[in-house]
Amino acid sequence: MKENKELEFIAINKNLLIEVLSLQSNNKDDTQTIKFIEEFCKTKKLKYEKDTYGNIYVTKGKTSLYPCCVSHVDGVHKIHKDYKIFEEDGQLFAYSSSNMSQVGTQGDDLCGVYICLQLLIDQPNMKVVFFKDEEVGTLGSKEANMAFFKDCTVVLQPDRKGNSDLIIDAAGIELCSSEYLDHISAITKEYMYKPTQGSLTDVRTLKMKGLDVCSNNISC
Repeated sequence: MKENKELEFIAINKNLLIEVLSLQSNNKDDTQTIKFIEEFCKTKKLKYEKDTYGNIYVTKGKTSLYPCCVSHVDGVHKIHKDYKIFEEDGQLFAYSSSNMSQVGTQGDDLCGVYICLQLLIDQPNMKVVFFKDEEVGTLGSKEANMAFFKDCTVVLQPDRKGNSDLIIDAAGIELCSSEYLDHISAITKEYMYKPTQGSLTDVRTLKMKGLDVCSNNISC
């Protein structure tokens, strides 16, 4: 019974993942992804707001403390006509029939966007932020409303290639404490994630702006 439930959970999530990967965004045009997120929030009756830069902040539930997950809406690939996601042998890929070629899926960071949306479905209490323009210098998170994070217990960012990196230091900025790593060690061992170093990403910028809780950038 447990195995069947897990398989059903994966199948349902894959539909949402494909929906999200079917969007196209870059720093010049993120309209599709922003519109999708806003419609998702309206459909799920989730409280959200936008700052003057256009970043989206979502709060689900009412509690004194929230876990928080952030992602960015822009990718690095061009926007193509006749763009569609296909699945072959368990792999998802994008194809543009007008180009007659395989093209980028914007998985960086639409996989992170998907994870944030799924957490908003699964968790009773959750905070999420969708940042603009990470790929061109974390411009969105540089304009972040830091008051949003005052009641957060942790800020995680799924925005990393592969499936095994837990970034604890981003370009010389410490993201979390040794005590925190000890506390989550059972989870990281179970899912085979290893602490390592990374580079520029939104949680690094948040730390530089004064974020006072632990954070990580995570392979997704």
